[in-house]
Amino acid sequence: MKRKAVSSILGTVLVLAVTLALGGLLYSYSQGLFGSLTQQAQLQVSSQLVVSPSGDAALQFSLQNYGNVEINVTHVSLLSPTGTITYSNHTTIVIEPGQTVQEVQVGIQGVVAGQYYTLLIEGVTSGGKTYQTSQEILAQS
Repeated sequence: MKRKAVSSILGTVLVLAVTLALGGLLYSYSQGLFGSLTQQAQLQVSSQLVVSPSGDAALQFSLQNYGNVEINVTHVSLLSPTGTITYSNHTTIVIEPGQTVQEVQVGIQGVVAGQYYTLLIEGVTSGGKTYQTSQEILAQS
């Protein structure tokens, strides 16, 4: 009695296909499992710049850390439309993952209502990477 069997070439192709499929599944699973372990810094900034009738301005900003790593904000600057520094603060603000921090700075000179200013946030993550983000703000009276 003659037995029918899979040829050796076809058998090799089937073994390779199954191996590649299992490898792809394992890779996808490991990315989902360990993807959240990568350190990501993500800061959401909301801000408001209000000029009082006396000419002084108040800067209110809120920083929310959406990432999974601590961010140490080391420098907050307000740049005028010409790029000169209107306000600068070197106080370190530590923001843990999921935490929101609010700051209000008053008595800022030289701000003109109706002009756009740039709020520049600079810092360092707990992993040692530099972090920078900016936002345009319309000065309001």
